Amino acid sequence: MSPKVSFLWNFFDPKPDFKARCKLCKQVLAYKSTTNNLKKHMMRRHPTVNLKEERVDTVKSGDSLDQPSTSATTSKEDLLTSTALTSSATTFKEDEITDPTLSPTSSTRAPEKKKTTLRAKQVTMGSFLRKKMGSAACEKIDDALMLLFTKDMQPFSILEDVGFRQYTAALNPSYKLPSRKTVTKSMLPIKFAEAHLGLKEEISKIKACTLTTDTWTSRTTESYMAVTAHFVNENFELQSRLLDCSTFLESHTSKNLAQELMKIIVEWDLKEKVIMVISDNAANIKKAVKEELKLRHLGCYAHTINLICQSALEHVKGALEKLKSIVTFFKKSTTATAKLNEQQRFLNIAPKKLLQDVATRWNSTFYMLERFVELEQPIRSTMAILDKDLPVISLEEWNFFKELVKILRPLEQVTKEISGEHYLTASAVILMSDGLRDVYNNLRRQDFKDLSLAMINTILEELSIRLGNLDQSSSLTFATFMDPRYKNFGFSNAAIVDKTKNQIISYVVQVINKKNTETAQENLENAETRSMAHQGSIWEKFHQRRANQPKNTATSKAIVEVQRYMEEPPIERAEDPLAWWKANAYSFPYLAEVLKERLAVAARHMRQVRRRLTAYILRTD
Repeated sequence: MSPKVSFLWNFFDPKPDFKARCKLCKQVLAYKSTTNNLKKHMMRRHPTVNLKEERVDTVKSGDSLDQPSTSATTSKEDLLTSTALTSSATTFKEDEITDPTLSPTSSTRAPEKKKTTLRAKQVTMGSFLRKKMGSAACEKIDDALMLLFTKDMQPFSILEDVGFRQYTAALNPSYKLPSRKTVTKSMLPIKFAEAHLGLKEEISKIKACTLTTDTWTSRTTESYMAVTAHFVNENFELQSRLLDCSTFLESHTSKNLAQELMKIIVEWDLKEKVIMVISDNAANIKKAVKEELKLRHLGCYAHTINLICQSALEHVKGALEKLKSIVTFFKKSTTATAKLNEQQRFLNIAPKKLLQDVATRWNSTFYMLERFVELEQPIRSTMAILDKDLPVISLEEWNFFKELVKILRPLEQVTKEISGEHYLTASAVILMSDGLRDVYNNLRRQDFKDLSLAMINTILEELSIRLGNLDQSSSLTFATFMDPRYKNFGFSNAAIVDKTKNQIISYVVQVINKKNTETAQENLENAETRSMAHQGSIWEKFHQRRANQPKNTATSKAIVEVQRYMEEPPIERAEDPLAWWKANAYSFPYLAEVLKERLAVAARHMRQVRRRLTAYILRTD
């Protein structure tokens, strides 16, 4: 019979009647003429053993076919068994094993037989088990997990969602997802403490800031107050940091609001750094800032524009109600919406939906009007096909809606620009207000309907009342002048330019005098040291003359630097003004210092933050 050459015989002992006993589990199996049954046993009962490679086991021709020589395999039995049962071994190295075939009864050494090679690359048991994570790796994943709550504002209930837990386990089976209680009671307070400490250190380095604040009531009838600080850091980057957002249980009187604001100001050590406070135009917060805290107050520009629009829209409430009822019908009827889309496709227009306005956002009314006018032809066709009891819009009314879009568009443009979060906005307030007045004065001279002209006149009156004295705000004029996009070109009144220029020169003089005071003692000590060093020297008289030369005054230095700044050509309006200052700070060192100390004005307040925080509170309750 032929020798048994399969690699499987390293794991089995042949038995009579074509049977074999597994060396690993001692089970006896029948194999008959092939080893397929033995291979299936190994794959089912011992999956960690790699059976891809085979070893040829040479057997003496004189040995019994039923009892093959086991002198070579017996010497390896312990090795094979221990390898398959333990997880410490990973890979067999190539071993050369000589098979001594000398019979126990033989008196002479048999001829040397062929060497055989064992190659067994086995997967360890440990690869099928969950490995314990190190503390550093676990902490890294914990930090990433916390971003779901601190950055993305996800609710804590996500930790209990089956899909999220399975997803996390699939990414890393060794990571144990913390419970909701662990996150809220332990991990989140730690992160808050770390963030609070880091923000304390950052705020301590700023030289000036503007505070924005807002109070509101959530849908769960809880009252909140938020305060944010805006400042320019050492790298000329505009930064906004939320200092506080907490429940406000007291009555919203000016005194209570002032006490809460002062508490936050004292907590963050900002008493001498607050340039002004920006809020909405409510009487209680204006009185709290101006009278109780004796600080400068600026009404939120976006909120002021909203009030102007709301006043103008009072003239067209009836017409808007008719339009809203039609939009509401299409929003509720899937059939009507399908027909509207069909009509748009018939006219080769990409299907668009009608937009519904929101009571608290005037610009949503503009977007509703704009979309309605844009889809005039499909809407008229669809309403004719549906034959429903809907308000009829005459041709004159359609033309009136088009006029409304034209009238409201400039205000929407200003609202959109002023709501930006990552660039300076206060420097453009004066220019935007002047631009709005020019636009509406031109519109008033056009051939509009009487109702449209009434709206335009209302807008002009509101602009005059609410924004008529912005050029008297030193903070806004300073921000405009120091913006390299606008400089002195941002003013229509030459007297305001001269006044602002002189004000900035005085700021520069203060910076120069402050620096001179700080270095005076050091210069004096250096001068004494040099004087003693040059006594008796041939250069003594020269150094005396140089020390006594007349020096430029702080005022003359300030005038020269401000004038050089004005002579620089303005940059494009789309460019970042703070990036320009960062690149040119070395050319205007004193002006750059003034800018960091005083340019911290944001023309918007907390409404965007308010909406985000309210949504977060509702998700996590």
